[in-house]
Amino acid sequence: MSSPSESSQASTQPPTLSEILPNLTSTDPNVVAMCLKSLKPILSEPLKEASAALDALEPLIWRDVEAARCMCNLLFKNQKLLKAAGPRLTPGIIKTLSSPCPSLLTLQNLKLLHLFAAFSSLPLTSPLISLLASYLLLPPTTKARCDIVKEGLRCCYALYSNESSRLEKEFRREMTVVGYAVTNLMQADLPENIKLDVVKVATLMPMEFAGFLAINGAVPSIVKCLEDVLVDVVEVKGGRATELLPILQVLKALCDAGARDAVKGLVFPGADVGGDDIDKNAVHPSDAPKHTLRCNLIKCMTSSDTNVKRLSAELLWSIMGGR
Repeated sequence: MSSPSESSQASTQPPTLSEILPNLTSTDPNVVAMCLKSLKPILSEPLKEASAALDALEPLIWRDVEAARCMCNLLFKNQKLLKAAGPRLTPGIIKTLSSPCPSLLTLQNLKLLHLFAAFSSLPLTSPLISLLASYLLLPPTTKARCDIVKEGLRCCYALYSNESSRLEKEFRREMTVVGYAVTNLMQADLPENIKLDVVKVATLMPMEFAGFLAINGAVPSIVKCLEDVLVDVVEVKGGRATELLPILQVLKALCDAGARDAVKGLVFPGADVGGDDIDKNAVHPSDAPKHTLRCNLIKCMTSSDTNVKRLSAELLWSIMGGR
């Protein structure tokens, strides 16, 4: 016979996975909510019973935010299951995302789609690109909408990076909508982390879209991102090199696509952007006072990071017209 203390310890033990999963089919929403709460810590580690957990969660993820979060955790920790689950869950996710009313469930389903795009083989189709573009066009007026836009951008990047060669041939119309959304987002009053995600998506767009960004006034926002990140990379040494690289890449593409004057006028303010002569009263490009954008950009050419060194030198070369 067990002692009272032993009985008390047994009653306070967290439920096991085999005890939780059958109760997920309960018609009582409170029971389901408690089960999902108990499931979270279990899903933080790879599971032998991962397939059973997938089967139990699948009917719930289309209507329950916590279930969708649990599914994200489950698949992230079980990569083999992730590859198998992609074709199975993607049609339902896309159907759920087609809802005209974005919500927290929308955000979780975008995160699931992001997982499939990043770690599995997710087919790139016109409806999918158009669907993601519609989320990029949402007015980011609240934090929840900003989060949805940010996740949509990351999902786009994961998809496009695997299929960039097809974008230029098969999805011209859809990419025009994405380009329009990217331009609007760069000019909107948004947190820096979202704008950095916008720039990453812009690195994968066809060359002529660089001109599209320039014509529609996105260059100053991109240069502002460059200035802010350079302060951390050069002066604070905050290790933001991975954030710097896509900005350098996009600005070089802008210069090469005919927007050199716009970029040059912001990096070297006062320069005669219409030609190679410098106004007598303007700041000469060879004059780079400390803490200015041009000074920090020039310093990057001596960076220990070879990619930062190469891309910063290539950008400066393009800004100055390749001479």
